[in-house]
Amino acid sequence: MKRKYNIIVIPNGEMSMEELEAAGIEICNEQLSDFEKGIPKYLSEARVIKESILMDIVIWLWCNDHGNLGFLEWLDKVSSEEYLKCALESKFGPLCDIAYRNLRTVSEFIYNLYLCVKADGDNGVPKMLELAPKDVLDVMASLIECFVKVGYLSQEDYIERNIPDAIEIVDDPHFGMFELVNLLFCYDEDELDVDRIQESVNEFRSNTDSDAKLFLFHESEVYGDFCDDCLQD
Repeated sequence: MKRKYNIIVIPNGEMSMEELEAAGIEICNEQLSDFEKGIPKYLSEARVIKESILMDIVIWLWCNDHGNLGFLEWLDKVSSEEYLKCALESKFGPLCDIAYRNLRTVSEFIYNLYLCVKADGDNGVPKMLELAPKDVLDVMASLIECFVKVGYLSQEDYIERNIPDAIEIVDDPHFGMFELVNLLFCYDEDELDVDRIQESVNEFRSNTDSDAKLFLFHESEVYGDFCDDCLQD
């Protein structure tokens, strides 16, 4: 069944169910109360919406673990689930059960990168990865540590595993039957970048061929920029 998304971006801090419902958004109490449990919540890049941790693992491991290996050889090596497990646990401690089960997805992601690089060359990617600033790598490390401890690849992964009832089945007269997923993110008031958020949502739509409706809450107002075939109020 096709899946559509409401991408909800709220100020960092408390926001009541009533405020969300007034904007036509229904978030279950469990999802709102679980917001702090290790799921990606800051919307800065499109990949955070769908698969926040996969590329973080690749970049962080390459910058800290590749030794003298070339990029292609290293990708082949690190795509092994056993190697990934050892590399992550040596730095961040034992993988929780969910992280261990999601390790196959990480492995498959890296192996697909390996196939792409093998077919097309690395196009200078390794050198670009090595330019990642230390503060960025530190943020990646904290996210990877969170993955090791709680195991979720994305907020959507968290919802599917823990609160599947939060995924609404909608029978719309125009769009037919589809699943509607509310994804909740936040921002710091002094770091709000509306253009960056909009670019992230647009990139998510393009990369995943998904319909997504943006709700950005700011100073008692709700802003959105909707694609033509998204849900409308």
